[in-house]
Amino acid sequence: EGLSVLPVDEVHAAFRNSHYSSSEEAPTPPPPPVEKKKTKKKRSPDDVLESGSESSDDESVESASTLSDDNLEAYDLEDDGADLVPVQPPKYLRDLLKLINEGADQELARERLQMALATCPALVRSRPADLKDVARDLAHAILATENRFDLEDFSEKSRTSLAALTACRPVEVVRYLQLSFFDKELGLNKRLDALQAMVDGAYELAGRGRLAENEDMPDGTAKA
Repeated sequence: EGLSVLPVDEVHAAFRNSHYSSSEEAPTPPPPPVEKKKTKKKRSPDDVLESGSESSDDESVESASTLSDDNLEAYDLEDDGADLVPVQPPKYLRDLLKLINEGADQELARERLQMALATCPALVRSRPADLKDVARDLAHAILATENRFDLEDFSEKSRTSLAALTACRPVEVVRYLQLSFFDKELGLNKRLDALQAMVDGAYELAGRGRLAENEDMPDGTAKA
C-alpha cells in the first residue's frame, strides 16, 4: 500500500488556493506619509515676540558681538575745535579775494569779511607765488569795499592790508593807488585810505615800519 498519487489538476488547484490565501492574509502595507515642509513665516517690523522683545536671541547675541570695544572709534581728545569756526581762514590769495568780493546777502557775509581783512596782511607778507597777478585786484577790492556791516576796526584793517600790498608789490599797487587818489567818483575817506597806504608802504620798504608806529618820535625822526 504505497502513497496515493493525486491527480495533477488537484495539485495545481491546491497550489493556487494556498497562494491566494497567503496573499489575502498579508496585504501590502500603505506608503509612509509624506512630511510637509515647514516654511518659516516672515515677520514684519511691526510684529512683536510674545516675550516682548523685537529680536530673537540669536539676533541679540549677534548685535552684542558687533558692538565690541574693538569696533568703536576712539575720540580725539586733542581736537582744537578748528572745524567749529564759522569761517575758515583763507590759505590762498584768490580765496581771500573771493571772500572780499562776496555780496552782503551771502551766508556769514559779515564773518567772511572780518576773516578776510584780519588775515590779508599776513598772507600778503608771506609773498605767495600768485601775489604779482592778484595784488592789483586785491587792492581794488579792499579799496572799493564799504563798511556795510559797521565793523569797528574796518578802516584800520583796510589800511593795514593796503600798506602790506604796497610794500610787497609797489609797482602794481602804487600805480593803482595813485590813480584812485585822483578819482573824483571815489569818496574822500577812500582816497585818504589810498594815500595813507602809500605812505605806510613807503615806511615799511624803508625798514622803519608803519608811519603810525613812529608818530610819537620827537622832531619827526623815525626809528632806524
